[in-house]
Amino acid sequence: GAGRACLHHTASYGFEHCLDVLLGRPDIETDAKDCLGDTALHLAAINGFPMCAFNLTKAAPETCLIANNAGQTAIDVSVANDRGEV
Repeated sequence: GAGRACLHHTASYGFEHCLDVLLGRPDIETDAKDCLGDTALHLAAINGFPMCAFNLTKAAPETCLIANNAGQTAIDVSVANDRGEV
């Protein structure tokens, strides 16, 4: 729901193994946004899954710079949601 792809769901729920499998696919869109403009990295940061955030950043470092509809990057939402571990 909410315009989210498989990568969004795996990052949102912290399914690290599934995330790694998806990141190994050549057709995965690491910069895909949901209806709020959040990428999978945003969702890993919001929900406090540091290993998912790390693996997403390692696979696609440019996603760190993507802002959602509120103008926030994944780092911004991590701080706003008191997720310092991410």
